[in-house]
This record gives sequence, structure tokens and C-alpha cells, in this order.
Amino acid sequence: MNITDEALPDTHKNESYDVRLIKFMHLQSEQTHSTSKLQSSAFKNCHKALINHQAIRMNIDKAQLDIQWMPAVLQFNRETLEKTCDLLIQIETYFTKKNEN
Repeated sequence: MNITDEALPDTHKNESYDVRLIKFMHLQSEQTHSTSKLQSSAFKNCHKALINHQAIRMNIDKAQLDIQWMPAVLQFNRETLEKTCDLLIQIETYFTKKNEN
């Protein structure tokens, strides 16, 4: 059993590593989450942004990240890194606007 199997025991061995690692579409479904105590629209929007499967794609090339040196356990696919970069930019923009007000 590898680390991914231990972390996600209900995933299937025939799924690709990336699919077993993070099932973004599953995470985005509100039906799969227990009701949060933080029900504000700002929290819900932030939560959706954090798990948005398209969040990083546009900025990974700008960051010029080389994922080849990363250990296999920590290696993310290019799409995941793109989503992460885009999300970090969105978070920075949000807090910049929030601090200006």
C-alpha cells in the first residue's frame, strides 16, 4: 500500500495517481460536505475558490516552476500547480482589496 492509498482508502487502484490524489469535482460538490458553521457567502465563496479545479492553470507558466526535482510523494501534476498559482493570486488580490477598504 502506498501513501496515496493510505490517504484515500476509498479510491480505486485503476485510477491515475493524480485522480486518486485530489478529486476536485468531488470536493466541489456541496452534497459531499457536512454543513459548515460558517455559512456566510464570503466563506462559501472562499471555500469554492480554494477547491476550484481551474484555479491555478493560467499562472503556472508565469511562475516557471520545475516540478521534476520534487520527490515523488510531493510531485504534483502541472494542472494542480497551475491551479495553486492562480488561487494564490486570487487570495492576494482579495486581501489587497479588503485592506484598501
